[in-house]
Amino acid sequence: MSEHSRPQPSPLPCSAEYALISTAVLLAPDENWASHLVQMVGEALNDPDEFKKRHRNWLDERPCTPVELAREALIVSLGGGMWGMEAYLALCDHSEGAIDVSDRLRHVSRNWKVSLDLDPTSLGFTQPDQLDGDTYLREVAGKCRGVGLTLFRLWRGDSYELGFVRTDRCGLLLADAASAGFTYEADRMFEIVEPH
Repeated sequence: MSEHSRPQPSPLPCSAEYALISTAVLLAPDENWASHLVQMVGEALNDPDEFKKRHRNWLDERPCTPVELAREALIVSLGGGMWGMEAYLALCDHSEGAIDVSDRLRHVSRNWKVSLDLDPTSLGFTQPDQLDGDTYLREVAGKCRGVGLTLFRLWRGDSYELGFVRTDRCGLLLADAASAGFTYEADRMFEIVEPH
């Protein structure tokens, strides 16, 4: 029997908890951050009451499940809020133009230690003050692919967070994030910004 004709095992469905831990690893810029994020997600999942007590200044007070708490903690942490650390996500409003989006995204690229020229004028736009954010982001997405990164957007109502994921991990990120509850129904959904 040839290797191609052998039946392939079906992927096992993964729990939301496992998918959330995988999402944390995929979003981490390096191994140190991956370890930190996995520990934080584990603490939120395993002892949510203690986790809420320790981090009450950074998390919403609304009632939530341990998975919802861990999802929120992951995004707050990557946004730089929970411990005052570097931001690996840039919060933007859907109506913002290229200038505002580029300012926020530039900070994230510096923290990733990625050399990307994100200035709208260097991307060929002659009137960046009149350029919408989406058109700008599609150009940036093309630049990111050139350095092995993919630009993603995490929609949160009328706003979104921008960040990077290694290009070879973006398919897994979308699958695991959806399994972890980052969905349209939860009003938090990941999407890849496609280049022009």
